Amino acid sequence: MKGQSLRERLRSSEVNLLEKFSSRIEVVERLRPALIIVGLLGAMVAAFARLDSGTLGFVLTVIGAVTALVGGTLAAVLDYRKLEIGREAKDAHALADEALAQSEAAQLALSSVTQAAETLDQKRRQRLLAIEQMVEAVEAGLIRKADATTTAEAMLRRSIAAIRTSVDYVASDFFTVTIFRKDMVGGGELMQRIAAQWTDPEKAAAGGRSWARGEGFTGVAWNNAITNRFGDVIEDDTTKPHCRSQYPVKSIDPEREALYKSVAAIPILVGGTNDVWGVVTATSSRVGVFKRDTSNVTVQNVEMIRDIARIAALLAGLER
Repeated sequence: MKGQSLRERLRSSEVNLLEKFSSRIEVVERLRPALIIVGLLGAMVAAFARLDSGTLGFVLTVIGAVTALVGGTLAAVLDYRKLEIGREAKDAHALADEALAQSEAAQLALSSVTQAAETLDQKRRQRLLAIEQMVEAVEAGLIRKADATTTAEAMLRRSIAAIRTSVDYVASDFFTVTIFRKDMVGGGELMQRIAAQWTDPEKAAAGGRSWARGEGFTGVAWNNAITNRFGDVIEDDTTKPHCRSQYPVKSIDPEREALYKSVAAIPILVGGTNDVWGVVTATSSRVGVFKRDTSNVTVQNVEMIRDIARIAALLAGLER
């Protein structure tokens, strides 16, 4: 029995029970003919006793009737017990099977919850590591008196592995993290890319767009933050109909836009008045990576991007 699973032990017990039950039934079946014969003999004795109307005949009639009654009753009892034992054995094993199935289902559910908790804990630890690496990069920039662009690039480069692990990233995703800074360009303000880490280096090297206020996910986050410091942009599925009108883009490139199916754009706020210094925008080619649902563990994905924005606010100090 050692080393066998509970279900294997149950099956073994069931086989043993059936074997014992079969042997008992065999004994009962062998005994039944004898009991039937006894009953018939009793009936015959009672029948022949009627030929004698005296005391002997009466006594034999009683003896024959009692013998027939006992033989028939015992045969009936054995038949009933045979059926009862079989039914009880079947019910017991059905109940054991049900209990075992419930136990296995509970164990599977517990295993799933445990695995989810372990995954979330790993993501949490990677998020803390990413924060530490970004802060170290900013501190190094302050010591060397590097500019914001150089420090932003170092900040993302050092922490990108931990950032990807801390969010719901898989190897097949096209995942981007970009830091934009508000700059004056041609007499107007634009959000210009100063640092980026994309999973496709070729696309990253091709350069990114600059965004006007109110244009695209980045521009809308910028515009929202002017009147609402919590005016970030979180879209779990950018293929929804409202996204095209809510986040207008000039000169749309459908092939490229198709890579941005889930987006988190978090404003970078500085100073006591929460001036908009820039925006951190993260995208994924997979729907559902960034969500506002705080009951969902994937909310940490958004919080990781928010952490980048908080630390990127320190970059403003390098420009002063």
